[in-house]
Amino acid sequence: MSGINAQQKNSTSDLKQSKTELDKELDIVKHIQYLNISIDLKLRFRRLVLFANQVYNSEWKSHQFSS
Repeated sequence: MSGINAQQKNSTSDLKQSKTELDKELDIVKHIQYLNISIDLKLRFRRLVLFANQVYNSEWKSHQFSS
């Protein structure tokens, strides 16, 4: 009887340890997803700035030559 109880305690502690490890891995995955979103937003913003700069430069050049 005591052997069964010890085995149950060991499996319970193994489950808790594996749950803790899974929680840590999940935190890492969430952090990576956050970084990917952050990088994506930075790239989109950079593209928007470059596009706005091109529009501004083309407008400025067209006004400069028409004057």
